[in-house]
Amino acid sequence: MNNWSWTNNPFLSITEKSYYTALALSTFHDNALQASKADTFIAGLYTTYHPIYVAFKTSYDAWLAHNAIQQGETMNFTNLLEKLSSENIQKWDIYIQYVHNPKTVEYKKILPNKRKPFQTGTQLERLHATQAFAKNVAADTALVTIKPEVELFMTQLDAAYNTQKASLNATKTLSDNVEAARKNIGVAMFANLGALIQKYPANADKVESFYDMKIMRRTSQTFFTGYLDPLEVYTIVKHTFTDKDEVYIRNSGETVLQVYLAASKNARPTATAFKIAAGEQTVLVKLLGNIADSYLMVYNMDSKLKGGFEVELL
Repeated sequence: MNNWSWTNNPFLSITEKSYYTALALSTFHDNALQASKADTFIAGLYTTYHPIYVAFKTSYDAWLAHNAIQQGETMNFTNLLEKLSSENIQKWDIYIQYVHNPKTVEYKKILPNKRKPFQTGTQLERLHATQAFAKNVAADTALVTIKPEVELFMTQLDAAYNTQKASLNATKTLSDNVEAARKNIGVAMFANLGALIQKYPANADKVESFYDMKIMRRTSQTFFTGYLDPLEVYTIVKHTFTDKDEVYIRNSGETVLQVYLAASKNARPTATAFKIAAGEQTVLVKLLGNIADSYLMVYNMDSKLKGGFEVELL
């Protein structure tokens, strides 16, 4: 970062942690330029800026759409693992015990650690345990009855895992693309700022009219953004609130979030905590809990999907 504040690009710093903020800010600027392009000077700025904006929006839309697909694919793999750890391995173990006494070598060859490898450990460890199990079942002629079912499930699990990993790789590529586009649009807005100051050197209000100043005036002390793992409790900020304070909340994910006040950091929500689905809302802080509690918290209610939020103290 440059030492001279006037040459630090505020559009890059403001949008660094939020592609949605970059979209909102760049869309406002694009619309403002378009509305004033009867002026040939502004028309020139718009002609240069608009394709950069379209490129950013296109990459953002692709990234956002793929995130939804990835969440669905991750859920599919997770659901199969849950089915494995509860219903399937229980059913298969009971059948194997019927064929082979649990104390015999034959049983130990199939399930040396019983059900544990399928119910604990990382996703990859459980996948490998299932692959080994399927091979051992296939090799045991006495288990021919369950062999087709085990092989079919293993095929489904393998496919779900490979699809999920391919999707994650695609997400990384799309994230890189939208990040590069974010930087391009930030530089373009900064270049236009210089041009607009040159056109209106004595009229700061006119320059500001081309930018969403509500977003531009956000500070790190009032604006917060982040992502949540499934069932994660997240401490947004410790702050002293009054009964007249308001807070802007945007649920940027697909899960339901609970936003609430708590007396201590990382406290879990109560059943009456404020809930918000995907979308945005401005609410009185006192509706989030006891005003005397100074920790503003958010909780992802979903047990499978990640969530996202943006919060601004108004």
